[in-house]
Amino acid sequence: MAKYIVINGSTRKGNSYAIANFIKEKIDGDVEIFNIKDKEIGFCQADNACKAKDECIVQDDAYDLINDLEECDGAFIITPIFFGRLPGMVDALIDRFYSKFNPAKEMKAPDESKKIGIVFSYGGGEADYTPVAEHVAFEFGVLRFGAHKNVMCSENNDPKGFESKDDQQSQINELISWVCE
Repeated sequence: MAKYIVINGSTRKGNSYAIANFIKEKIDGDVEIFNIKDKEIGFCQADNACKAKDECIVQDDAYDLINDLEECDGAFIITPIFFGRLPGMVDALIDRFYSKFNPAKEMKAPDESKKIGIVFSYGGGEADYTPVAEHVAFEFGVLRFGAHKNVMCSENNDPKGFESKDDQQSQINELISWVCE
């Protein structure tokens, strides 16, 4: 059975939470939701111990997730955008990917069949956060994710906004189909 991981990068039960659960309900397979607000995530120590040991020395929930992401069939990251950027806890998690980045040793290239769906939820309507999504996709490439698609869920000031937006739900359904094909 295929395994998928859904990372919810929000610290509250709003639109990102609703989108993560929407995705889980639609996938026929093993789906794990990683709610960042409920997890212990330490900061990267930047000590390069991971380069000598081939693993991060900080063994917390991020450590386990990173190893699971390497093995899963596909993933989604759903996160709000705050002040034009990712929330701090999401950045802290992604910084920990450094433990899998070691150009001094043979690294596996990203695999085009391993897909990441990137979903941003935010209040404004005109902003285009595609450059932020492209950077996130690049970072997930360290974990061998070789293909990505983005969905921007704008005008979500209301914490229950996604629940009433058929167009956003349709875009998420298309993203699910693409990741799981």
